[in-house]
Amino acid sequence: MRGHRIMMAAVLVSYTMQSAVDEPLIPTSSPLFYLYALISFLLSCFAGVCSGLTVGYMSISKTEMQIWVNSESEYERKVARPILDILNNHHMLLSTLLLSNSLCLEALPIFLDKIVPSYMAIIISTCAVVVFGEVLPQAYCTGPHKTTIGYFFAPLVRFLQFVLYVFVAPMTYVLDNWLGHHDDKIVLTA
Repeated sequence: MRGHRIMMAAVLVSYTMQSAVDEPLIPTSSPLFYLYALISFLLSCFAGVCSGLTVGYMSISKTEMQIWVNSESEYERKVARPILDILNNHHMLLSTLLLSNSLCLEALPIFLDKIVPSYMAIIISTCAVVVFGEVLPQAYCTGPHKTTIGYFFAPLVRFLQFVLYVFVAPMTYVLDNWLGHHDDKIVLTA
């Protein structure tokens, strides 16, 4: 079994090195190099936003937002309405953000592969994804400002739901029928 894994790793490295030799990299003197670098940076950032929002929205209590809608505080009412609208369809939110994140993460090595050798594209995309695409955004979006962040990004989430509706609606339908709807259940006692 161990020999099989080593052989598969050697084949993967060999293929990666061969594909890097077959296709020349875009030179740094070309404007296309900087365009691909910018696209790679933006893909990393957007993947981070989607990852952070996924965890952030899932950590917001729907019951708390329902209480905030009837709050005396203008800020709480203003923030709660858009967040509650998004949280009302849990599976649509989850499918939209995870699909958006996956699209970015899959596209990132494609663009990086044009400007750096394949092995560097793998290393850079892995580091970018772990640090800037997962750890930092998730830590920030689950912190004390998660409702403010959720309110700020609500229009973006709505836009993504509209754009990806064709792909997300079937997933939402299956999840709703298979797992049921997710509602916050809370028991208030005196």
